[in-house]
Amino acid sequence: MAPGDDGELVQHDIVWGSATPGLDEAAADAFGEDVYSPAEWPQGGEVHLDGAVYRPVILTARMLAPPAQAPWSRVWNAMRDLVDKHGDDNVRLVVWFG
Repeated sequence: MAPGDDGELVQHDIVWGSATPGLDEAAADAFGEDVYSPAEWPQGGEVHLDGAVYRPVILTARMLAPPAQAPWSRVWNAMRDLVDKHGDDNVRLVVWFG
């Protein structure tokens, strides 16, 4: 996250901690030597590094496959149509990477 035009923090991207040089060390400095992974950070914890703010998040399918962006918009629209026809409990999306 970084400050937007109005000064409020804006999420720019989802990054993996190990992909950000220095983040592990900054987290250890902020939370203690044994706390590196964002999953181990205290609730509400955040790390400031090089002008950005890092916060742990729980990733959801919608974050990784945004419903309004192609090509995922077609998938989510099809899922909504199936839910309308068959009910919420009867529709699942299963993805297999083989």
